[in-house]
Amino acid sequence: MNLASIASRGEIILDENDLTLQGQGGKITVENTLIEMSGYSGGAVFIRAGQFFLDNSIIYSNTFGNQDGKDINIKLTETAYIKDLNSEILVVTASKNNAGGISIEVPYLEISGSFMNTGSVLTGQAGNIEIHAKDVMLKDGALIASGSLYTG
Repeated sequence: MNLASIASRGEIILDENDLTLQGQGGKITVENTLIEMSGYSGGAVFIRAGQFFLDNSIIYSNTFGNQDGKDINIKLTETAYIKDLNSEILVVTASKNNAGGISIEVPYLEISGSFMNTGSVLTGQAGNIEIHAKDVMLKDGALIASGSLYTG
């Protein structure tokens, strides 16, 4: 799944492994929504914009087949706000194969009362969580975690 917003003249370039903005990023708001990319290898999610707001929404990728999972990859030029107790960015595996990871690149990230998690419920490994930001604010019980419920 690809979500991109551009607020100036420019291009959005798509290939199998990335999504690139050439121009000023716009704003993406996801409210009261489930974005699910589950399957035999989970599904890759690419989000590119200036600003991203996740409110009372979930971005979820579950691997339950015989391939390693894909990543949720977010690159922004300004800010990311993930808020509300019901907001999650979640990548899991329910197989012997590994989960994808979560990668966020943004100058300012604020997570408020929400969580970001990679996990394994069988023998596959949980994915990595990588955050590249100048400023990160965690508040109101925000959680960033990676773990396993079995031997993964």
